Amino acid sequence: MHRDLIRYVLARAGASTLTRILKLLFLADYYAMYYLSKRITKTEWVNHYYGAFSWDLVNEITNDEEIDSRYDILNDRVYYVYNGETPTIDYEVKEFLDYVIDKYKNYTDYELVLESKKLAGVEPGDVIFRRVEE
Repeated sequence: MHRDLIRYVLARAGASTLTRILKLLFLADYYAMYYLSKRITKTEWVNHYYGAFSWDLVNEITNDEEIDSRYDILNDRVYYVYNGETPTIDYEVKEFLDYVIDKYKNYTDYELVLESKKLAGVEPGDVIFRRVEE
């Protein structure tokens, strides 16, 4: 369902941690809701201890056979990499993803966590956005 969005983020942002992928997708959803009154993803976002979190997206990332995971022993982190063709996505969605990726490209994972928590403005465990049924 979100495969092309995830692959697009990885193709544009490069090797990324799960935290970075989730936060970039949440921020794109947030800005799309703010400016367009609609979301990019259909997932349920929950405010986790580390900010916006989605089990739907975690499952899609970790089960996508086109996305490789690589362990960085020096930083004790797992990075996800997509080396396929950059997916074609809706122009409006692409604009929001590009905006978010460019705006937050120099943020650390920790800074992305803080930003997602600040924008969400809810307590840990609270639902930020509900899943959208198709």
